[in-house]
Amino acid sequence: MEANFPTLIILLVCGGAAAAIANHKGRSAVGWFFGGFFLGLIGIVIVAVLPNLKEEREKHEAHYRERRRLREQLRQEKMKNEAFRRHAVNRLDTHDAVLEIDTRGAEALPDTGRPLSLPERRPAPAGAATAAAGREEEPSGGEWYYMANGDTQGPVDFEKLKELYRDRVITLSSFVWNPDMEDWKTLSAVPELNR
Repeated sequence: MEANFPTLIILLVCGGAAAAIANHKGRSAVGWFFGGFFLGLIGIVIVAVLPNLKEEREKHEAHYRERRRLREQLRQEKMKNEAFRRHAVNRLDTHDAVLEIDTRGAEALPDTGRPLSLPERRPAPAGAATAAAGREEEPSGGEWYYMANGDTQGPVDFEKLKELYRDRVITLSSFVWNPDMEDWKTLSAVPELNR
């Protein structure tokens, strides 16, 4: 009986050590007490090399919280982007209404493989600036140039320009130029058309 007492003490110590390690790792302390008691040092080694369930649970919860935070942040960003999109559409629609143009209609144009853009702004025709410098003339008179299909057209008189507008050859967003003007302007920026 005396020879079994030290062995029993050693087995109890092994069971207690295995239970303590198992508890620290988030595992069943009672189950690993018996594992350490019956397996001795082998039970302690086994429980020591097992992964820590507490750490894994904490990592999993941290990942879950981070995913929730990112989902919420993404939802808020989508809401902000949608609000900004609606605001921009409203502003552009108001702008279109004032200028009497339809920029939404540009989406219906055939795809040429190039981005849609306004015609290139070109310098005034040669000699036109010097001709304008020597005379003071009503902006509605004289020669007018306009952009159509990406090319400079003209000169035409102001009545012909109004006729081109009525016939929809040019629109309020078409660029026009007169020697009395410093630079090309859209037709909507020419106040003489509103008379």
